[in-house]
Amino acid sequence: MRKIALALPMLFIAAPALACSQQDVQAKAMELSTGLQQLAASNPQAAVDWSKKATDAQAKAQQASDMGQVCALYDELIAEMKAGQ
Repeated sequence: MRKIALALPMLFIAAPALACSQQDVQAKAMELSTGLQQLAASNPQAAVDWSKKATDAQAKAQQASDMGQVCALYDELIAEMKAGQ
């Protein structure tokens, strides 16, 4: 029973990565872009800093071996941006 309890969280963590499609990546990229635009309107300096992070993330995304990694990267950036706003 303990092994099952330990394995269940891993299934939920892995499930979104398996379900990530090109359309999901595009939607996440658009969400990040929209967030950057809103940030630029309210805090231009922060937007400059975030643009650098977004550029670095795009380079990492191009090197990713699967869409799950790309989605996870965008999810991380979006969550970090929302937390900082």
